[in-house]
Amino acid sequence: MLREILAGIMAGVGLGSIYAIIAVGYALILGASGVFNFAQGAVLTAGALIAFGIGTVENLPIVVMVAVVAAAGGITGLISHTIAVLPMTHRSGVENLTFGTFLSTLGVGLAFTAVMNQTFGVNTYTPNNYVSIQGIQLGALTIKPIYLVTLGSVILVVIVMELVLRRTRAGLVMRAVFNDVEGASLSVISVSRVIRRVFIVGGLLAALAGFLILPITAAKTTIGNQYAFYGFASMAVGGFGSLKGSVVGGLLVGVVSQVPLVWINPNYSSVLVYALLLAVLIARPQGLFGSGGSAFGAAGLREV
Repeated sequence: MLREILAGIMAGVGLGSIYAIIAVGYALILGASGVFNFAQGAVLTAGALIAFGIGTVENLPIVVMVAVVAAAGGITGLISHTIAVLPMTHRSGVENLTFGTFLSTLGVGLAFTAVMNQTFGVNTYTPNNYVSIQGIQLGALTIKPIYLVTLGSVILVVIVMELVLRRTRAGLVMRAVFNDVEGASLSVISVSRVIRRVFIVGGLLAALAGFLILPITAAKTTIGNQYAFYGFASMAVGGFGSLKGSVVGGLLVGVVSQVPLVWINPNYSSVLVYALLLAVLIARPQGLFGSGGSAFGAAGLREV
């Protein structure tokens, strides 16, 4: 039994790392703009399909695969901002972007998914594995290498984000917008430029998550919905707009979705995630690390 529990924890951490990367993208966009970008699931799907095309169909090196997936994700994020968010800025009747973009981002995501459905159909595309499928034996526990890759990836994302936000001018400007968008705009900071940048970064992270998912689920046009929801749930559990909370929430959602499967039917995995999300939001509506105010919490001015 202990072996199964440890295996569940490892699987939960591995999958939770992917949820955390998705959640960080959500949190960045929400913190800067107040937008719940529901197009992220489609961007994730696109990342997986592009990774399949580059790595398996074209058989190009993994470095090229990552570069193309990241670039495509960033471009798709920019497109979603241009189509779904920019037209809502200062639009008559739209008091804030949080509520004004609920349907527009969802619509863009559905449009992206429809295009991919028409292009790729409902087929499942099995990729060439870019990591070994041979498990690593650690005592009685067998660890899948892909889970080490996903864990390493979220650690790298956190380190890069911390360095950018704390050590660069662009990061300081971004933090100023996160803390107080009105004050930032009065300080001659181009808030619109910051929002555009975080949509690009958010798209990049979603596409990277699609790349990481590829060896676990294969590539198909339906994978984005569940992973995007789990990523969104991770951000909500960790704290709306909180980068630290997004990572903790992702790992927590991953473990909760996997460890109890030792005792119960795997079909109840999503039910457990729903239950976790509901319990946290009832007890603490802003999430575990959300401040409900500012500074990477859930900017109060966004009314989230």
